[in-house]
Amino acid sequence: MNTYELDCFTMQVMLVCSKKEWSSKEFKAVIACSKKGKSIIETAAIVDSL
Repeated sequence: MNTYELDCFTMQVMLVCSKKEWSSKEFKAVIACSKKGKSIIETAAIVDSL
């Protein structure tokens, strides 16, 4: 996944998440999920659980 694709994926996850305050912990989780091939919904659930 290139930087543009990761940015798009992150923005889509941010739209789906109920969590509105993000720190580096949430962004690191998004990167890890993208490397594992997780979906936007799966990633949002993981970020919301942090």
